Amino acid sequence: VSVCVTAYNHAPYIAQCLDSILAQECDFGVEIVLGEDCSSDSTLEICRSYEARYPDSIRVITSPENVGMRANYRRVVESSRGKYIAFCDGDDYFLDTEHLAMQVALMEQNPNVGLCYARAERRDENGALVGHFPLREGGTSLDALLHDWCIENCATLARRELVVGYYADEKPENRPEWLTEDLPMWLYVAAHSEVVYIERSTAVHR
Repeated sequence: VSVCVTAYNHAPYIAQCLDSILAQECDFGVEIVLGEDCSSDSTLEICRSYEARYPDSIRVITSPENVGMRANYRRVVESSRGKYIAFCDGDDYFLDTEHLAMQVALMEQNPNVGLCYARAERRDENGALVGHFPLREGGTSLDALLHDWCIENCATLARRELVVGYYADEKPENRPEWLTEDLPMWLYVAAHSEVVYIERSTAVHR
């Protein structure tokens, strides 16, 4: 599994994010592809310190200048090497140490499933719980997702070839009217594969 982490000015949060990924209990390899987008705080220094401590698990991708959210997402995806891709932005974190193992097991058993997602907690910058997402049972059909969006990015696992296909086919860099990266990506995946939902809170969106 490649866990794609995008970070920009996440100094107060990035250590918790990375620690939660490193704590995953898995019987398969996990790499962290960490896109650091030229932060003005100490995010890069923290990321480099983790890369030095875990050189076999973490790769930092950065550049001399800020590239923006969309290009940062794309470069971590294109640098990923796993069969599956998970996302965890630098201010989010995994809540459950079985988050990845549970989703991989489900997808290994169901080759038609291209996207698996779980319930997530929503917390403020101080860590206080403000709610859960989705509020109701998660949708799994393209029609349901079009009418009632319920996927939290940090709670997803997808087949890498579908995420790469999204970038090749949709070319989101040419869509400035798209204000988010994950929603069109997961709609694309839902249009090309089956989706499953796990009624268990496994991640936190801050």
